[in-house]
Amino acid sequence: MAKMITNYVGKRIECIMVATDMMSTVFSLVSATGDLPFYINFRQRENSIVMNTRVHGKWQYEKSQSSGGMNFYEPFRLVVEVRPSVFKVTVSTMGEEDGITFNLQYSQITIKPVEIVAMHLGYCNLRSELLVTDL
Repeated sequence: MAKMITNYVGKRIECIMVATDMMSTVFSLVSATGDLPFYINFRQRENSIVMNTRVHGKWQYEKSQSSGGMNFYEPFRLVVEVRPSVFKVTVSTMGEEDGITFNLQYSQITIKPVEIVAMHLGYCNLRSELLVTDL
């Protein structure tokens, strides 16, 4: 049975998460080939948020951002906007309008968001539905 391919360009993916692991919490988008066009890792111990892309089993250019002391063991909101050449990411604590916002370029990689077939969550609990809406 073929996997359904969904075009995520122009979409906003949003969820509320809580970490369950002492080391890290992850969220990734998975392509039909098993590559990761988007991978984000919330590292509580390092006070950082790390993003990357994995193509043909090889990690690309890691981008790290301070989490500003955010506690990932409390509910937090993750918003990923899939734009034509960039993933725009916002992470915020509950009740906070603004949060940490940063971009991960994907124009240099061969995976395109049109090829995304699944989403993966690890070491966390969802506290809301995973919402996918138009930008």
